[in-house]
Amino acid sequence: MPIVEVPAVDLQSTVDRFAQSLKVAASLYSLHPRNADLASRALRPAMVMCVIAAFEGFAEDMLAVGMHIRKYTLLEISRTVDVNNPDLVRFEKEIDKHFPGTLSERDHDSFRLELWRQPTGDSGWWPAAELTWTKTKDEAMAWMQVRHCLAHGIVSGWGGEHWPLPTKKGVTYAGPHASSVLRETGQGLYSLAIRCALNCCRIYRYGAQHLADQLAKKLIGQELDWSKVPDFPLD
Repeated sequence: MPIVEVPAVDLQSTVDRFAQSLKVAASLYSLHPRNADLASRALRPAMVMCVIAAFEGFAEDMLAVGMHIRKYTLLEISRTVDVNNPDLVRFEKEIDKHFPGTLSERDHDSFRLELWRQPTGDSGWWPAAELTWTKTKDEAMAWMQVRHCLAHGIVSGWGGEHWPLPTKKGVTYAGPHASSVLRETGQGLYSLAIRCALNCCRIYRYGAQHLADQLAKKLIGQELDWSKVPDFPLD
């Protein structure tokens, strides 16, 4: 029988696989002509779907490897890594739960992420702004709502649309709204602009690094090498 090569079980190889996954979103961004023609519109929702899917795999792998290092049983690991649509908030909670004392308030306080801010009114100006860790987590939750709307066919992500809040058993979701991270194009209408999609990529890429480096320092005494991971620069 052929021998199946099993991926390396260590934290750095998990980052390297994350880099490989993010190349898809980075390639889509490089293809975007920075205009609103029909073909380029499809690249924006594709970037969001790709980067959140990549993060989901990364979060599960990182938790599994960390628990393996800590000698958790396979049953405990399998139960833990079966995380449904993890965002930064859920990833942080799982680290706190299974690796208590790992995350540092000082590191959280020093975290800053530069993103584009949506134009207001009729202005076409996109200013840059720095987000704190708390605000970054809020926007990560909003992007998960964007992802849900796209995945369930509620919107296309191609133009100005109404992005509804999800409901469960008649109860409306009370967290950050998808429209809060999108560009307003009319009364109640919002668009997934290319710079919005870039913001999503940066939130999940740098949010992942922020949490994973703290976990690595706790488990192996050093930060990880992120040089292969696309950096999604603001340009």
